[in-house]
Amino acid sequence: TTFTAAELAPGFDGELNPGEVLPFSATLTSTEVTEHENTLTVTGANVFDATDTVNASDVASCRLLLNPDLSITKVCDTENIPPTGVQLTQYGSNPTVVAVEVGSIVTVTNEGDEVLNPVVVTDTEAVLVPQPPATGWTCDETGCVGALALGESVDFIQTYMPDGVNIVGALTNPGSVEFVNTATASGAGVLSTIPVGPFSATAQCSICPACECE
Repeated sequence: TTFTAAELAPGFDGELNPGEVLPFSATLTSTEVTEHENTLTVTGANVFDATDTVNASDVASCRLLLNPDLSITKVCDTENIPPTGVQLTQYGSNPTVVAVEVGSIVTVTNEGDEVLNPVVVTDTEAVLVPQPPATGWTCDETGCVGALALGESVDFIQTYMPDGVNIVGALTNPGSVEFVNTATASGAGVLSTIPVGPFSATAQCSICPACECE
């Protein structure tokens, strides 16, 4: 982009007195690059006969310092499965099977100063479902992929039947049992391409509230 003197210094009449300083400024907008090099060139002539001319130039290099970042939390879904995020559920009718079902909520937030795209969220147990359904996110059994605007957060819910491996405590003492589940998030700045993460968060959901199991 080339700027004229009138654009750089509105009101400048073309004359610069001895010792006078001419302030100027220019603004560029880009959605694709984070660095810019700009050259300023000036030409002047002697006011008396216009034959003694001078030329000068200088270069400025500007770079945008971006700090992409994100956070992830995971908690037991006590809102939809009170009071601990764990419940017993019946499946089938002949025979009826009683199984443990665990619910959790994953929240991923853009904590940095640029859009993150792509953002990848994975989980060790079950398919994640954006809540409410988030535009631009795709999910399958391996995880979810999408983008996060500045300051944006997306919640994901999941329910799963634990396999009996990722637990804390002993099944012979139900009050001590907690089901352990980990989610992971990573991303990259859409302009800087700086990678962020992976970061992980773990939820440990009790099979029943403390002191309520017999």
